[in-house]
Amino acid sequence: RRADIKTAIVVGGMSQEKQRKMLKRSPEIVIATPGRLWDLIREKHPHLQNLRQVRS
Repeated sequence: RRADIKTAIVVGGMSQEKQRKMLKRSPEIVIATPGRLWDLIREKHPHLQNLRQVRS
C-alpha cells in the first residue's frame, strides 16, 4: 500500500525559487540544511509557520 506523503528538500546550492515553490505544495516532511532552513524561517515563509518539530 502506498502512502501519499509529500516531501520537500531545501538545501543551499539549489534554486531558492524552486524550493519556495516546493514548499507551497504543503509537504508533510521537509528535509533541510540548517542554513537554508534558517533563511526560510527569517523570510517568514508561510509553510514554516506551521512548523511543529525540528530533528537533527
